[in-house]
Amino acid sequence: MIVHLNNSWCGGSGSLVTVGESLSDAAKANLNVVGRQLLVRVDEMCAEQCRIIRERVAAYRDPALVTDDDLFAAGRDQMVFVLEVMGAGAPDTSVAGRVGRLRAEQGVPLADVMSAYRAGGQFLWDQILQAIDAAGLSRQELRAAASQAWQNQDIYTDAMAEGYREVVVEQLIHRDQERSALVG
Repeated sequence: MIVHLNNSWCGGSGSLVTVGESLSDAAKANLNVVGRQLLVRVDEMCAEQCRIIRERVAAYRDPALVTDDDLFAAGRDQMVFVLEVMGAGAPDTSVAGRVGRLRAEQGVPLADVMSAYRAGGQFLWDQILQAIDAAGLSRQELRAAASQAWQNQDIYTDAMAEGYREVVVEQLIHRDQERSALVG
């Protein structure tokens, strides 16, 4: 089987992103089955992903800044969506945009949020890779999954950063208006 990836997407906060792939229907179905199999373990995987993020990312070590429930819910929402669209290539970035906005409101540094995304993405990729190996999928299907996973990771990270930037700009405008009111 020859895999040709024709990648196109449009970004923006909360926009639907389309990653077009010319995979066979069987290959898409195989990747979708792997995603569905991993969905059965999503809570277990998300708990481990949260542990890894807390361990690796300084700002996330303080549960007062980002609560356990908040970290788990945000990670789970994104993990579910990634796994549900495996093989379909149509990720929705709205969850990532909301997480970016929330982390900015919480005062989590953008660099730490991005580090958490990288750590979470690496963990999820490792889980996907193990499931693909266990299912005996072809090298072409593995390459397609890798391409889709890492493109989606970039797209989600961009959407998160855009949501984050929107809040920072809103905060700067609000502070400027407050200063103007005090001076004027």
